[in-house]
Amino acid sequence: MNEATFLLLRLFIWGLPGILAFLAVRALLGRRARVGLGLLIASLVFTAMVKPWVLGLISLGIGALIALGALWARLERTP
Repeated sequence: MNEATFLLLRLFIWGLPGILAFLAVRALLGRRARVGLGLLIASLVFTAMVKPWVLGLISLGIGALIALGALWARLERTP
């Protein structure tokens, strides 16, 4: 495995908790509680697997905030 492949894999692993948190919040707010809770548990598991655990928590928080921001923007546009 060369350095570029290792770097891309590490970036994917660092971003995965955020992606899963984004999907979990969207599912929970979309009234799909079982899907949302499953994604939230998976997000927490991948957060624990990220080596600098603070980076995993930051990714998780950013993903959740992006989902809430998208919901907020959608609610502001509806009359």
